[in-house]
Amino acid sequence: MQGVAWAMEHYSTHLLLDIYPLSREDYRIQSVRRRASYDYFIQIVEEPYRAAEFIIKVLKVGIIGMTYKRTLLLAKDAGILPADVVDSLIYFRDLRNKIVHDNPKANESLLLYNELFNLITLGFALYEIFSAYERCKIESFKRKDMRSIPDRKVVVNKTYLLEWLQTGPGSIWSDGFYDGYEESKRKAISKLRTDNNATTYIIDIGAIYRRCA
Repeated sequence: MQGVAWAMEHYSTHLLLDIYPLSREDYRIQSVRRRASYDYFIQIVEEPYRAAEFIIKVLKVGIIGMTYKRTLLLAKDAGILPADVVDSLIYFRDLRNKIVHDNPKANESLLLYNELFNLITLGFALYEIFSAYERCKIESFKRKDMRSIPDRKVVVNKTYLLEWLQTGPGSIWSDGFYDGYEESKRKAISKLRTDNNATTYIIDIGAIYRRCA
């Protein structure tokens, strides 16, 4: 399961900086970025499923090898993933299938562009979830010091994204490796401030740690 949090951060940050600031028309005509957005989208949808399978196996709360939807519903019922995160993943998996199987129509109507804000927010919620699982060493389940379990919740919404951009997503994005970082960040912040999308996820970090203990 190691690396899932990094992947969620990586793909979500690319969407936030590379794709989200584009106008609808720029997204339509910039085929390289549009198709990159499909790849980021598919990874955000698929990797949590594989990670959930792994955690289900470790916790011995069900069998693996089930369908995408049944696996995620089991993860929800077992408290591995929050209900609203699972519901969003299932929704986006359905959208992913629609885009893959009817790409010309989906591409023309820009179905993914319409969902960018929601997808990015979901991606960062997944980043927070799997970061917590990786920090509490889900693989070993040997946490013994219950006093070290953090009692906090992370709210992932528009404010979270604005703070993420203001404080800097990480050195690799701001040290010159990423060309146009400052301009992309400025555009993303400007668009976020006028975006009325109200998607919010509340991630209970303490609950994840207690599950690992």
